[in-house]
Amino acid sequence: MPTMNGQNDALFACIAAKQWKQALKVCERKLKSTPASDYLLVTKISILLQWPDPKRFGQGLHELKGLIERKSPVTDVEALRAMDTVIEFLEPQVDIEPKQKQTWQRAAVSRPQDGKLHEAWYWTKFGELDFRGAQQVCTIGEISQRPKLIDLTF
Repeated sequence: MPTMNGQNDALFACIAAKQWKQALKVCERKLKSTPASDYLLVTKISILLQWPDPKRFGQGLHELKGLIERKSPVTDVEALRAMDTVIEFLEPQVDIEPKQKQTWQRAAVSRPQDGKLHEAWYWTKFGELDFRGAQQVCTIGEISQRPKLIDLTF
C-alpha cells in the first residue's frame, strides 16, 4: 500500500513481494528513527505474523500481546485500524481473548475528550455493521456530548 508522500513505499513493496527479511529490516530501521510510532510497531507485528517461520510467528504473537496490554494504550487511529486488521487475520488461527479485542475501547477511555478518535471508532463499528458496538461508542465520551460530530442524514 503506497503512501501519498512515499515514506513507506519501500516497506510496503517488500511486504507485497513477501520479502519478509527485507521488510523487517526496513521496518526496524524506521522504528529506530521514530521509536514512538505505534503504526510501525503494528506493521512490524504484521510482518512477523505473515512470516512462514513458526518462531517468527510466535515472536509476532508475543509482541502483539505486549502492545495490546501495554500500560498506555495505542491511541493512533491508523495504528488501531491496523491492529483490527491483524487481530481479524489471526482469529481463525489463534484463540483471541475478548479483552484483547478491546483496543478501541481502551484508547477511547484513555482519551475521553478526543472526538476524532471516538468518531473513527464509531465509523469503524458502523462499517463492520456492528450497530451495538457503534451505539456503545456513543455512550463513551465525546460523541454523546457532541452529537454534531456525526451527520446521519442520508
